[in-house]
Amino acid sequence: METDTKPGIGAKTIARVWLTCFLALFAGTLAAAELQSLAWDEAVAAPTLQVKLDGKAQFTTRALEKGLRLRVTLAQTTLAKTVTAINGREKVKGVFPYLSDDGKAVHIDFLRLEPGRLGVEPAETGYRIVATAGPAAPADKAAA
Repeated sequence: METDTKPGIGAKTIARVWLTCFLALFAGTLAAAELQSLAWDEAVAAPTLQVKLDGKAQFTTRALEKGLRLRVTLAQTTLAKTVTAINGREKVKGVFPYLSDDGKAVHIDFLRLEPGRLGVEPAETGYRIVATAGPAAPADKAAA
């Protein structure tokens, strides 16, 4: 009598299925938010950028190049494919969003004509970033 040497579902197959499910679940929780759009708020005098997110994200700010490049970093955030650089306003030459090298955050760089600083305020759908003139902040700032 011959026996079947091919078992039904093997332990390796079950392990692969569990691993795939775990990775899919874990990958879904890596990004807390997606940056969906950037737009200038034309209703206010100071250059104010509306940042629309589809979730919550912690932020940090940095002044680079003696305040001529100002950066907001949104942790655990991805970048929607439709979001691109936008033209500047007043002393801001342009705003450039891009995914960090490790893919775990989005940087939004403000290039300025003269040194400045950023103020970041929570908004209903994300953040409002106000770019003002003046000396760059002495140290990095993080969301409270």
